[in-house]
Amino acid sequence: MKGFTVIELMIVLVIAGILVTLGVPAMTNMIKDNRISAETNRLATSIRFARSEAIKRNQVVSIAKVSGSDKEWEAGWEIYVDVSGDGNQAIDIEGGDILLRQESEAPTGLEVRSDDNGNRWLSYNSDGTLNEGGEAAEYFICDDRGAPEGAAVSISVTGRINVGAINGDSCTPP
Repeated sequence: MKGFTVIELMIVLVIAGILVTLGVPAMTNMIKDNRISAETNRLATSIRFARSEAIKRNQVVSIAKVSGSDKEWEAGWEIYVDVSGDGNQAIDIEGGDILLRQESEAPTGLEVRSDDNGNRWLSYNSDGTLNEGGEAAEYFICDDRGAPEGAAVSISVTGRINVGAINGDSCTPP
């Protein structure tokens, strides 16, 4: 006789069910981790691009959130040359500001939050230093798991970017 008995098939199905039950939560967390990592990299790349353009063009370059409440950046952002040189103000196309790049909104379920220094705008001076009144800026990227699983993007006064873990329990930078 060749083949499998019903009991053997049932045992295989039970074992497969147990393995799937154990594997799905791990896969879900891996997908969430990858989404946070991708959004963190997208934000850090945009900030690096703005700094590079400020140095290259020898002008102030700003990043402004597209919409949303204070400190909420998940709706997306735009990067532009601020020809007035003031920084930290809305884009003024009629005034000569040049839109360099527009980033779309974050994937559903992700939060991108800024501290008070990066509240609505983040501007770079022509030498690549941060134009935030001598203060650093910080952004947190989180999902429904909260700050322990989130990521932080910190920008020093000199304009350098550091990506790492969130220190604390809140998904909104202090």
